[in-house]
Amino acid sequence: MLKKFLLSLVICLVLINLSPLTALGSSQEATEIQQMLICPSSADLGITVYNNPDSTSEAIKQEIDKKLAAGETKDQVMNDFVAQYGPAILAAPPKKGLGLVAWIIPPVFI
Repeated sequence: MLKKFLLSLVICLVLINLSPLTALGSSQEATEIQQMLICPSSADLGITVYNNPDSTSEAIKQEIDKKLAAGETKDQVMNDFVAQYGPAILAAPPKKGLGLVAWIIPPVFI
């Protein structure tokens, strides 16, 4: 009887400790997306969603979490925000089209 209780206790503790690991994985992906987006309310300052505590950033963070929970990939989430706000929401210019110029020109002058 004691062995069954101890086994049950160990299983419960293992399951409790594993649950934050799954949340951490999605949280890490959400954090990466937040760091790649400029907050629209602070676009002139270039502050990312991750670093901005205002209500606009908080709403975007919640939207990112919802999209990831719904099964969207990182690229799908990023594309949704670019479609909604335009390429100015990106913290770094895209590595294609005119954005590619921003990646090529600086090293040329160094």
